[in-house]
Amino acid sequence: MVSNGCVKDSIRRCEHQHTHLNMSANNTVLLSLTTEMIPVLFISWELYDLISRICYHVLYPCIGVIGILGNNINIVILTRQGFRKLFNIILLSLAVSDCLFLFGINNGPIQVYAEHQGYMFSETLNSICFVLFMICSCANDIGSFSSVIIPVLITGERILAICYPFKAYAILTPRCTVIVLSCLYVIVGICCLYEVLLSYQLTYFVIDGIVVGEMVITDMRVAHERSGVKQLVDQIGNYLTGVIPISLVTTGCIVIGLRIVQITNRRRQMSPSQVTSSTKHGITKTTKTLLKICLLYIVCYGSTFIASFILQSKLLEQQIPTESIIQRFQNVVLSLNCVGNFLIYLKGRHNIRKTSIKVRKKKKVTDK
Repeated sequence: MVSNGCVKDSIRRCEHQHTHLNMSANNTVLLSLTTEMIPVLFISWELYDLISRICYHVLYPCIGVIGILGNNINIVILTRQGFRKLFNIILLSLAVSDCLFLFGINNGPIQVYAEHQGYMFSETLNSICFVLFMICSCANDIGSFSSVIIPVLITGERILAICYPFKAYAILTPRCTVIVLSCLYVIVGICCLYEVLLSYQLTYFVIDGIVVGEMVITDMRVAHERSGVKQLVDQIGNYLTGVIPISLVTTGCIVIGLRIVQITNRRRQMSPSQVTSSTKHGITKTTKTLLKICLLYIVCYGSTFIASFILQSKLLEQQIPTESIIQRFQNVVLSLNCVGNFLIYLKGRHNIRKTSIKVRKKKKVTDK
């Protein structure tokens, strides 16, 4: 899962450019003092800078504006429709998570930090930049982590609604859904508190006679990394936001698809009156819309999951520019997923409207 990739990229880039830094006795600075033999790079730093600028100044902002506006439209529509239907609540939470992710990925303060190798403004402006960085990073983490889990809830809700419609209405109540989503956001918030708020702090150093504000790792984070706690937390997080949800959603989509085929074949053997009486529990436009969202999720998150495996290969050791470009690819794909979610919902809603208009026209004709 991609989380705070911009921070890690800028920190590692600094490690290759800084050779001297006054270090605090109580903090481990995010810059290395060692000078290592530079390996042959697959992608040069110049090409990395070009691609990064295109992503930061063109792709991320453009996709972000479109995605945030579109998901805000969805939020308004879903809010007006009310929260009696479960999928309205789940889609609303997904739209909010997508907005948070798209807002967080456009992390302006970390871009300034990466370009200038630190904050070189006044102490007040440096503090403001650091606070904005923390806000964007928290939004990124909360949005990305919750966006991974919510499609699992969508898949589970649809399976119950299709396979066990009567039991689903008794089990899946709006109150139960709100409680589950609230617990999800609380857990994600705690992870965000650990990963961002308790892990970084702003400290000032004098580099070549210039006072520079640098982000450093807190003592707690250093202690956890040395003891292996941080690695364990990251490993658990990678499973919970990687292979497990993708596998569950994929399996769920297969089950839903088989159920659709089964119901379709059964309807072909029924008389028209029987088909009409069974449409209440058949395959609805809502199911098709949610299924499309889950399929898009599988494609997008599946590709980023494969990219994560590539990042862990020994071939990319010390290939910081290449790793960073792959992370840019992951961010672009996840951003497009956020845009695709609201487009699928708007398209599905438009189709439902057209269908309802046709039904009304047919009723008017029969009444005449």
